[in-house]
Amino acid sequence: MLRMPGIESRSVVQSARSLFVLSLAVGMLVGCGSVGNLATNPTTTTTTTTTLPLADSWQFSLVPASSAVPLVDDSIEAVLHTTTSEIVGTAHTIGFQYGNADPCYNVEQNIPLSGTIDAGGNISVASAPVAGQVLTFSGILASDGASISSGDYTFKGGCADGQRGLLTGLKFKPVSGTYSGMLTSSITSFGVSADLTQSSGATGFFGVDGTVTYASPTCSKEFTITASQLAGRFIQLFLAAKDGMRTTVYGSVDSQATQIHLEDDDGVCGGGGEAVLNRE
Repeated sequence: MLRMPGIESRSVVQSARSLFVLSLAVGMLVGCGSVGNLATNPTTTTTTTTTLPLADSWQFSLVPASSAVPLVDDSIEAVLHTTTSEIVGTAHTIGFQYGNADPCYNVEQNIPLSGTIDAGGNISVASAPVAGQVLTFSGILASDGASISSGDYTFKGGCADGQRGLLTGLKFKPVSGTYSGMLTSSITSFGVSADLTQSSGATGFFGVDGTVTYASPTCSKEFTITASQLAGRFIQLFLAAKDGMRTTVYGSVDSQATQIHLEDDDGVCGGGGEAVLNRE
């Protein structure tokens, strides 16, 4: 399952050592229309296909109106396509659950979103029913399309029924370039570098292609990214070296994609610990 440092669902996260690939359906809207001529003429069919613009990575920050049933996590990560009049995409909850249920959303579940944007930038979005509940939210899209302010959210149905609060949204820039830093644990510290390029990935998540290199005193190893998930602040990379050594790192990206926090619980190359990588 998906993992995020500092979130109470670590036990949920660490049970998912095996790679999973989430495949969600997001990408294009298709409209079809046919025109029939007189019987003496051939029948022609005209099909118009509208392709949504490229998706963007978003994070929605949530502030509950009541602390009676607090959120363990305070954000929802999403991959969204936006036009001047509509929003279509898929959201994910990373370590997200309420105190009275385990959990409201499973981290492997996709949350399809769709909504509208009016001429004033006012958005209105609703999810498809997932785990017996529907998420709705609204807000104001900035003129540059990079943030959402003055929003609110509500859950109806399921274990989160009636939960509501304030919502803001922030669009994240693509992860791309060379990142470097140190991986530190209680017993060692060594250099880590990564050459990363954001890609389309599995539908509903962005992918990340490239390599990650550990420069440990006990083993210098280059890993290839074999699978990945990226949405909003969340990033997870599954790594494999030519000799068969494998590890999984997970963590968070800042909105400008200039810094990545990663955690490696597997302890390969005598390490294990946390790394902060900055884009060069």
